[in-house]
Amino acid sequence: MYYKVYIDKRPIKVAFMIDLGNIDDKQFNDICCYNIGKWGGRYNPFVIFSENIIDNEYWNLLLSFDPDVIKSVIKLDDILLRKINDALSPFGIEDKLFKNHVMYINEKPASINVVKENFNKISYWSPLGSSKLINFIIDYSSKDFVLNNFIIRNYGAYNHSEGSFNISEDNLKTYKISNRDDFKKALDEIVNIPNVIYPIQLCSLPNYFKEVEKYDANPFTIVIGNTIEDYTYAWNNALFVPKHVRHRFNQVCIPQELIDDESLNPSLTKWLKKTYEEHNNQLHQIKFTSISLDDQIIEEYSNKIFKEKHIIKTMNKSIFTCPKFWQNDPFYNLENKKLEINKITKEYNEEFKLSETFFIEETKGYGNCMADLYIEYDLKSENNHQLFYKLPRKNILAGKMFRGKARITEDGVPSVVIDLNDPRVNINILKSNEIFECLFRCDYKPGWSEDSRGRLISEEKYFVKESSNGKYLNGMIGLFGGLDNTYNVFKEKYWRKVFDFIICKDVNRYDKRVETLKTRIKKRLTKHPLTNGNIEEWIERIYEYSKQIIPYGQEIPFVKGFLRLAIEELEEINKMFPEYKLTIEVESLKDEIAKLVTRNILFMGINSHCKYCSYANWYDCDNIKHVLKCNGCGNMYTIGTDQKWSYRLNTLIQDCYLEQGLLPEILVLGQIAKDARVSYMYSNSLDIFNYKTGEKITDIDIICIKDGKFIIGEVKNSMDKFSQGDFDKMKEISKAIKPNVVVFSSLDLNPNSKVQDKIRKLQEELITEGIEVKWFSLEEETFKPSDFFRKYV
Repeated sequence: MYYKVYIDKRPIKVAFMIDLGNIDDKQFNDICCYNIGKWGGRYNPFVIFSENIIDNEYWNLLLSFDPDVIKSVIKLDDILLRKINDALSPFGIEDKLFKNHVMYINEKPASINVVKENFNKISYWSPLGSSKLINFIIDYSSKDFVLNNFIIRNYGAYNHSEGSFNISEDNLKTYKISNRDDFKKALDEIVNIPNVIYPIQLCSLPNYFKEVEKYDANPFTIVIGNTIEDYTYAWNNALFVPKHVRHRFNQVCIPQELIDDESLNPSLTKWLKKTYEEHNNQLHQIKFTSISLDDQIIEEYSNKIFKEKHIIKTMNKSIFTCPKFWQNDPFYNLENKKLEINKITKEYNEEFKLSETFFIEETKGYGNCMADLYIEYDLKSENNHQLFYKLPRKNILAGKMFRGKARITEDGVPSVVIDLNDPRVNINILKSNEIFECLFRCDYKPGWSEDSRGRLISEEKYFVKESSNGKYLNGMIGLFGGLDNTYNVFKEKYWRKVFDFIICKDVNRYDKRVETLKTRIKKRLTKHPLTNGNIEEWIERIYEYSKQIIPYGQEIPFVKGFLRLAIEELEEINKMFPEYKLTIEVESLKDEIAKLVTRNILFMGINSHCKYCSYANWYDCDNIKHVLKCNGCGNMYTIGTDQKWSYRLNTLIQDCYLEQGLLPEILVLGQIAKDARVSYMYSNSLDIFNYKTGEKITDIDIICIKDGKFIIGEVKNSMDKFSQGDFDKMKEISKAIKPNVVVFSSLDLNPNSKVQDKIRKLQEELITEGIEVKWFSLEEETFKPSDFFRKYV
């Protein structure tokens, strides 16, 4: 078996959590400068929170951004830390961003390369090489904090001399800013330079972040205000505009003080108009807004900047809301995405080196980036979809797969940090049983000591072993040649009727026999109560009673067995749809029987009666001879010439189907597998043990991963078999291992009100854990008559 791996290289995504009461202007500027120098840094968002509480909108921003790393300016409490860890699975969480007022970043994300090739990607409208980078070098001794903040947060600034850039003088214009007069002169020059770009635009490469669902027709935004919250709104706005315009200068945050500066205002206004005209579309619309100011003041300042009547202005105070983003399928059409491809032929300690060509173009060729690995294995789903390793967002899995820092992204993709100087990946491909063992043990520990999660208590919860039912199921699935083949047989009502007939399982008669048994036991108990002296007698008597209700196997002929039951199925369909006029395609039915015989699910033989003692002997086709020995009296007798074939069910299948009650497990696992689109793996039922004491806690019937979601569940032959203990068990296990979905199911089409009520109550208790609880309904087709052997009259 081999694995094909598609590698998508992208920037490290860093989210900065800021408490407005615990950050100053210098610290905010340090974060902005950090992002502006990084590859893809423009999309690293600011997430405002207070007293260790994140409101829903900023929480949605975190969820949408799916950060690899989270940096907080203050210490996070354990509750928020766990919430972030469980929901987002970043490979790093640090709440010591500033140490002694110095910004500290443990990771070293790749820097953006200031080269002409990158200018061309930004300046989409200009001829090759005609764009010019505008760089402001700030003299911080001037102490004009309002101006300095405005430049750093809106344009970005590289504090380098001209000779340190890998570009010609034709592509660079540097301005040294010591005061507002210097800035005024610079703006007066810039308005006459065509096709300018700024450092804050360069760090918008690559344009990797997902597309916003809905957006304004014109994205140009002017935020008026001078608070960190105003600047945060303007910074984050870069994520909320359409992808095709993100490299433009789409927003600016202007303090009132600069607009009120009578000397600077004319130059600032000219620059705004030029920027608006060059970077905006032809709709002549501008959005004026503010977080800190009310509508009247916003309108007043908008008129100080733009007085033209042809420009349509929207003016309103804003409250941050996170838009919705398109959830594109990253697994779709991977072959045509021009990704690097490697093939893995061994499962453990496989190492491969990534191409370095990609990194030289947009980055400086050093630092770190992320490699998202789309791992395709040599299997396809029942619907012929290619299957991938799309995993639950549990970093314990990434820790087992890679050496070094790694995580599972929101798309279920394993992602690992790579060094651009030596871009190697060492990987262990986990087998399904290893994945489930990790998910039940759930003892993830962060990869390095600086991670804030190191102070959380993380203990091994459970260890697992295959249950006896799991072993039965494994044997049966092996006979059928896989779960999909097993499911395709048992989902057909016809085959279930055939197996019921072979093992003499008549539900109505069985239920009556059980009631008779109960009556006989109760009646005898009234006359002969159970005591220490008659326990053995009672055991023998109950055993004898029980034998009377246990179904037994039999052999069935083709005509009176298979054909008769098939006719019954089609007669039922013809009653519902008389216009179909279906009849039996006998050869088709025989072909399906032959497949089961080939798999040793059905044994073909003859049922012959001894001429001496009339004992009914059954011989499979491998042991049939002209002269047979009776299994009863032992005499030899000659086989008759009129013998007809009959069929017997493999006893393993009979035990699994009848005694172990594995039918609902097969139908649920098979249906989930059929519905899977990208990934599917399952485990046979497992016994769950306490990791510390070794005590068995319970067993779980349904364990699987479908399209990245970890699913566990409990199934019964009948919904009446569910007890409160089943729901209590799932509650305890779910709170510990945090699956994505908990399911309950049975061979009933719909649950009754009692079961629905228990599911609802369990959902209420697990909703805060982000766990979905539901009834898993089997497909209606499962309960309808089969017609795979039909033909039309």
